[in-house]
Amino acid sequence: MYRLILFVILLFIISCQKDDNIVEETDNIEYEVECIWDKSPHCAFTSIVKYNNKYYCCFREAESHIPNKSENYGSIRLLESTNGERWISVGLVKDIEYDLRDPYFSVTPDNKLMLICGSSSLGSDNILSFCHTRAYIYTPDIINSSDIKHHIISINNDDKYYSYWVWKIKWHKNIA
Repeated sequence: MYRLILFVILLFIISCQKDDNIVEETDNIEYEVECIWDKSPHCAFTSIVKYNNKYYCCFREAESHIPNKSENYGSIRLLESTNGERWISVGLVKDIEYDLRDPYFSVTPDNKLMLICGSSSLGSDNILSFCHTRAYIYTPDIINSSDIKHHIISINNDDKYYSYWVWKIKWHKNIA
């Protein structure tokens, strides 16, 4: 009984202490939100970057969050805007053998636009399994080209890291 009373007292003391990490709301901030794409039943996992004075947005587009068959694999939609208000589609990265997921944009040190994404496939048990990370490199003249080839990303060019999922790219001294 003594431990229970001590526990309750400690909980009361802890709950009464002021937490300096809590931000109190003092201003009402209003944001305007507009949909820039709704031509697919499932659009998610966006990335946006400013590249050569234009904005680029990419996201996964599919029938649903998890495909139930290979015909429903997701693809990566690329949008472009000069002002952040009017967006146009400039590409669709698709692979009939893989479900493309979680795209992320990065600008390389030599001023190319890099898109990375995970690619998965349905196993014999119809469960999505991770395969590898892909990278697509764009230059200003080939943003909307369907001839873009992908590269498989491996950490330190080591085969044992072949199937690691690289979520984001950060650059340090020209090394990703």
